[in-house]
Amino acid sequence: SSAIPAYKSSTHAARTILASEGLRGLYAGLTPSLVGSTVSWGAYLYLYDRMKAWHRSRNAGDSVDVQEARLSAVGNLVSAAEAGALVCCVTNPIWLVKTRLALQQRGAPAVAATSATPLAATYNTAAQAAATRLRGQAAPGRAYEGMLDAFVTIGRSEGLRGYYKGFGPSLVLQTAHGAIQFAVYEELKQRVAAISHCHTSSSSSKPSSTSQPPIQADRQLSAAEISLCGAGSKVIASIATYPVQVIRSRLQQRSEGRQLLYRNSWQAIVTTRQREGLRGFYKSLAPSLLRTMPQSAVTLTVYEWLVKVLES
Repeated sequence: SSAIPAYKSSTHAARTILASEGLRGLYAGLTPSLVGSTVSWGAYLYLYDRMKAWHRSRNAGDSVDVQEARLSAVGNLVSAAEAGALVCCVTNPIWLVKTRLALQQRGAPAVAATSATPLAATYNTAAQAAATRLRGQAAPGRAYEGMLDAFVTIGRSEGLRGYYKGFGPSLVLQTAHGAIQFAVYEELKQRVAAISHCHTSSSSSKPSSTSQPPIQADRQLSAAEISLCGAGSKVIASIATYPVQVIRSRLQQRSEGRQLLYRNSWQAIVTTRQREGLRGFYKSLAPSLLRTMPQSAVTLTVYEWLVKVLES
């Protein structure tokens, strides 16, 4: 049977996967995850910077230098949301493939026999495969052999719409998650810069000195400060939008051999709430944060360093 085991916790999931699939099972979906992360972060950071520059030029007009103009928290929020919406249109197929490769069990067919008798199960499976071959498609339910095979199989069996299953939650996730993360990130950077400057000014003040210089909001932060801001903003954005990620993942699962099928976002929300309660919307949040917090910290640190190098 290909039914996904009911994991009781992250530790239980890791032990079960290691026992049934070996070490390779823990890296299922790694290739599309790397491709998706590279494309998403690269395109997102570029578009986010372009959107901020566009909004700055609109707000600044001819009164001040566009490069010196600063956006409000709302401006950063809107810029991040626009960048996220554009990136989602490109990356949804990649994340769909990643989800399916991560969920399928290695070495097991993806279709479970649900008929009452073995004879009926054999007949149904054979009839389904024959009908699929007549349409020139790959047999549905066959375990994907890799990222490329998954893309080809989905295209043949589900068409273009298959690549955009869960697009609604993905659009909300990319837009809201990125908007929250980068709005918080920009605010944290400014606050850390202001706090550090105030601390430096107070420690070096003299009784007879003249007035202190104004706070430099554009002070260059250290790598450690940027990392903390990146990780902290990721935690806040993840907690706020994680239920959307759960719904997206459930909509993107393969339908073959599954007793419970989610047909749309609303049904997935209602079913999850009825069967699992509010805790169901935050399943596997801890391992998700353990994965995304260091990723966000390192990515944003490297990004800020590259921006500084290119500008100089």
